[in-house]
Amino acid sequence: MRTTENNKLIAEFMGLKPKNIFDKFQWSDGINFTTLCDTFEQSQNDIYNYVKYSTSWEWLIPVVEKIEEKYIVDICGKAVSIHENNGEMMVYLCATNYSTKIEAVYKACVEFINWYNKNK
Repeated sequence: MRTTENNKLIAEFMGLKPKNIFDKFQWSDGINFTTLCDTFEQSQNDIYNYVKYSTSWEWLIPVVEKIEEKYIVDICGKAVSIHENNGEMMVYLCATNYSTKIEAVYKACVEFINWYNKNK
């Protein structure tokens, strides 16, 4: 359940939302997945259950790149830090807490987005 909530957080940060087409709500990744739903909530649930931020670099790297538009993201093994140009730290995750690099980067993105949403 926590992964779905985190994916929702990231999807919203990335601006993913269904389009209203003829009183239906559609979302598509343009490749493998399209959903057409009667309600906005149903289409959002489909999106949040489909996105693969926690398991796919193809999904996660664009999140890192969006963060890097304004902040510095340092990834060294399984240690990840996100900070401003002046060196002020927003997020730091220690390598010992995560079993894989993608897990560490995913968690750092989630932590950063939580911080960003509270401070923007």
